[in-house]
Amino acid sequence: MRALWQTLLILIFFSSLAQAQQTMRVGVKSVPPFAMQTESGEWTGISVELWNNIARQQNWETQWLPMTRLMWQWARCR
Repeated sequence: MRALWQTLLILIFFSSLAQAQQTMRVGVKSVPPFAMQTESGEWTGISVELWNNIARQQNWETQWLPMTRLMWQWARCR
């Protein structure tokens, strides 16, 4: 009986984690055709669409962060 309660508690815990929506911050740089910013400010392209599909499946909210030259250089050095 104790194992049943432990299993139920674990399932409840993991199901609540699965339903919690997270915001993922993603750095992006305009590199056509992989990532491009439209006139309205939306990001589009092969990589952006791939990420959006993954985020939708994982129930993630996406915040796109344009990479500045300094951020790009810093990311390459890491």
